Amino acid sequence: MDNAVRLFLLASNLGSRTITSWCAEFLRPRVSRENVEQIWSVANATKNTRMIDLCVPFIAAHFDAITTGVKFQSTTEPDSLSTLLSDDRLVGVAEAAKLRAVAMWFEANRTANTEDLTEFVGGLDNSLGAIDLGKITSDDFVEFCMSDCWINLRREFRDLISNAWKEVRMRGPTHDYLIAYTDPSNEVTFATSEWEEFEKKILGRSSGAQLPTVDVNFRLTMPSRSECAVVMLSGEFTPTHPVV
Repeated sequence: MDNAVRLFLLASNLGSRTITSWCAEFLRPRVSRENVEQIWSVANATKNTRMIDLCVPFIAAHFDAITTGVKFQSTTEPDSLSTLLSDDRLVGVAEAAKLRAVAMWFEANRTANTEDLTEFVGGLDNSLGAIDLGKITSDDFVEFCMSDCWINLRREFRDLISNAWKEVRMRGPTHDYLIAYTDPSNEVTFATSEWEEFEKKILGRSSGAQLPTVDVNFRLTMPSRSECAVVMLSGEFTPTHPVV
């Protein structure tokens, strides 16, 4: 196994496509969860599509465990990340998990200097393009914005992600909304819910009748805290607006 990997690297340096192809075919039935990250790092270093192809099924099957690893984040190039996320074999991976993987990759590589920032922003934009942001619910996005990987991201990256998600969400009909209410202890709390829960009861009342009391099961609630972030819902809020 190790000899095949070393031979592959040597053949790549020498430009021997015949040997690199042979090594890839030799490794194909031998790829496992234990060695996939090693092969992935070699595949990225050489930009060899056959080697990359070997790793995708295993990454899809262990997506969170692999993409959160230091080795994956340190050996994956932005273009390889975009290619991976757009691969059809990741059909079973949730879009929210893909977004989290992108954020963690860019957070892990946040040491980019000013000269590299433009290139990094372009790489993030490409990675976001490989994710179906429309499938990420408001609940998922709220949870994402409360995670450490979001907090540690550069402001430019946070703005790009939130604006991309907001743009996609505004294209379709509004299903979610954010409500602020005061509980019995006079603490302000934010919650998300489905608009239809209110709409059905409000529109169902007779004309001129008093607005009925609505019993709603909130899907997600979070307390108001000084300087905390509120997720944009229905185009009215953004994750960068402080709670006042």
